[in-house]
Amino acid sequence: MNASIRSILVPTDGSELATRALVYACRLAKTLRADLHVCYGIDYLSLPGYLAKGPESAPSFLREDGERVLEGARAIARGYGLEPTGHLIRGPAAAAIIRLAGAAGIDLIVMGTHGHSGMARLVLGSVAEGVLRGAAVPVMVVPACMRETLS
Repeated sequence: MNASIRSILVPTDGSELATRALVYACRLAKTLRADLHVCYGIDYLSLPGYLAKGPESAPSFLREDGERVLEGARAIARGYGLEPTGHLIRGPAAAAIIRLAGAAGIDLIVMGTHGHSGMARLVLGSVAEGVLRGAAVPVMVVPACMRETLS
């Protein structure tokens, strides 16, 4: 078994907790000299007609919001000397994150416990819980109560 971490994926929605996870992942990627990937899921739940067509067919305001969040994540990563690869993903969030991790050869997923949805389950958000249950690679979950600051 090769336990080296060469690539890290950080799902983000632009929330404070997702940003904490991104900062943690940036520090880790820099230390390990790993590639960094960030992803943003376009919310298709309210627009079911776009689900099968993919991000390129989503209304421009959804793509623009996703690109804005990804650019913000890239800017944070650049502050650590990293140039991450950004991905717009579609479909149910946990499944889309897991699918991307497999397709991109990701070695570690770093994510917050919950994001904008505020639908936190007992301890974890439903997306984090789904990724933990289904991922074929290790998942590091950054807690909301993390003592470390974002600087």
